[in-house]
Amino acid sequence: FPNIQLEVLVENRNREQIVGLEAENFVVTEDRYNVKDYSLDAAGYLGAGCDVALILERSPQMKAEEQTVDKAIKEIALAMKGRGRLSIFSAGLVASKEGDYSPNDILDYIPQFRAEPSDEWKFDACLRLASSSLLNAQARRAVIFLGFNKLEEKNFASYGLNELSSYMANNNIRFYSINLKSGAICDELSYLIRKTGGSSAYLYRSAGLAPMVESMMNAPTGLYKISYTSSIDSDFGRKFLPVEVEVRLLNR
Repeated sequence: FPNIQLEVLVENRNREQIVGLEAENFVVTEDRYNVKDYSLDAAGYLGAGCDVALILERSPQMKAEEQTVDKAIKEIALAMKGRGRLSIFSAGLVASKEGDYSPNDILDYIPQFRAEPSDEWKFDACLRLASSSLLNAQARRAVIFLGFNKLEEKNFASYGLNELSSYMANNNIRFYSINLKSGAICDELSYLIRKTGGSSAYLYRSAGLAPMVESMMNAPTGLYKISYTSSIDSDFGRKFLPVEVEVRLLNR
């Protein structure tokens, strides 16, 4: 303080993200007064790659699919082409983080995952944990769920679908699903995909996972970083700053 950094996600009323904005498109105010020295420091759409959090279903049924899971992880890492970070999470009885990797580092070595399979595996807690890990990631952020395309009420012990989808959408995180079972995806996964702008893919489809990952790597992102110098007393961090950001598209 008083140097302030803002991360702003610009969307239209249909939650479609707006790219191509410049500093002149933004109006920044504090307590309704224009700030004088704001600058546009970064535009997410100009960046390359995506930070990815991969969630592994740790049901007993998935125990027999360990080689398939390893193959899928390597296929995802290969398609990322070294762009971004790949974190792996296990949705077991307790949600846990298995590790954080560069995509290239995991091509030749898949670590042994610590989480034990459980009938009571928690999808909701793991999705929340994985999403939270991306809050300080680069502009493109994605969660990929690798599982059998079946969610039940017991997989949602702490968080509901509305809460999870809003948390992800508000933090510019898209949800993707890779299914080990063919056919239409379940309603819960379809809802998360629709609300966050992601997509789904069958693991064994002829095109492989590369098209989905490439689309994820190049997804349009309306995330911008703005900085300015505050002129308001923060009462040593005990007060919220009344800051507002307005976007004017007519000046594009």
